[in-house]
Amino acid sequence: MANLLMIESWLQSTGLMLPPLLRDGGHHYVLVTRDPDLYRLPDGEPHPVLALADEVVVAETNDAAALVAAARAVAARRGSTAC
Repeated sequence: MANLLMIESWLQSTGLMLPPLLRDGGHHYVLVTRDPDLYRLPDGEPHPVLALADEVVVAETNDAAALVAAARAVAARRGSTAC
């Protein structure tokens, strides 16, 4: 089992297929996004990337320092190491 950090995601294709594959493989992930509302399907339901995440962290993903800080905070909370 792996604990992964997902920084944003595609909304189609692999973005739809990867979350169930991770879950079915026993893996967990934290989604880091600048806007969780981007991850809504046309009917308003949560996109699988959002629905299957163990945690959603809002951070400015276009700012390297903010992204690294968010990743370190996740690692500290989850007892992992971060770069």
